[in-house]
Amino acid sequence: YVESVDSHPRSLAICKKNKEHLGIGDELKVVRSDVFKYLKKEVNKPFDLVVADPPFTEKWADEVMMTISQTTICQSNGQIAIESSKFEKIQDMY
Repeated sequence: YVESVDSHPRSLAICKKNKEHLGIGDELKVVRSDVFKYLKKEVNKPFDLVVADPPFTEKWADEVMMTISQTTICQSNGQIAIESSKFEKIQDMY
């Protein structure tokens, strides 16, 4: 099960179009939300893998990682992959 989260209308439209093109049904849920609000919500079952691609223009990698570390969104033995600029501050551990 996969959830794709974005607040930008164009990105959401692309995700929905790709979902239709690939013929993916309930396995992919496209969620319109601010990522920080989404991360802070309570989850019934944490994800095994969290992939984050924050906009480079915002330099949010550290803030996203900090927020994830304070939530139940990722299993304790889960993995997180995040894209960041080499100019961003990002810690070795969260």
